[in-house]
Amino acid sequence: LTVRGVPLLIDPGTACYTVDARTRDRFRSSVQHNTVTIDRRSQSIPAGPFHWVTTAHATAERWRTNAGFDYLEAVHDGYAPLVHRRHVLAVHGDLLVVADLVDGAGAHDVQAHWHLDPRWEVQASHRRARLRTPGERVEMAVSQGTIESLTGDAAEAVGWHAPVYGRVEPTTTLRVSLFAMTPLWIVTVFGLNPANDVQSVEPV
Repeated sequence: LTVRGVPLLIDPGTACYTVDARTRDRFRSSVQHNTVTIDRRSQSIPAGPFHWVTTAHATAERWRTNAGFDYLEAVHDGYAPLVHRRHVLAVHGDLLVVADLVDGAGAHDVQAHWHLDPRWEVQASHRRARLRTPGERVEMAVSQGTIESLTGDAAEAVGWHAPVYGRVEPTTTLRVSLFAMTPLWIVTVFGLNPANDVQSVEPV
């Protein structure tokens, strides 16, 4: 995701393939992508540098685009029998709404990770975060859970990116966490218009 040409949400990249298996698998994990994890597991499990033990199968069920907005609804089976379904609504120049549904039974540890380009400064508190870079400001708010800001965190293995192959540098990852009964929703809203701040997100 870019904001008027400035990268905001990034793919942390590929650190390596064969030199360091632990780093390789960490950068391939679901935690290192802008997605949801359930019970601290990845959606797909790697087997060596180029193969996988299991792979999630994803389906785009709805996709609409026009001059005013883009909308996507997609689902995958990486946590079967639980289902992760994501709705994305981009209102051009104004809002990005990402609604994640975890559907199933029982209580689960659910986290959403958002990996930021390193040029953004972050202030996070409870269910809101303010992101700033010279000339731009973005507000982020979530419907439930707690937002943490992690930068170059060795213990959590997040807050890193590989700007080029073979080089790992710190950046900031925003993590939204909650433990709750399913089905549950995490709705994340990015306010892209500084004249129209997002104050809060409340389910109705």
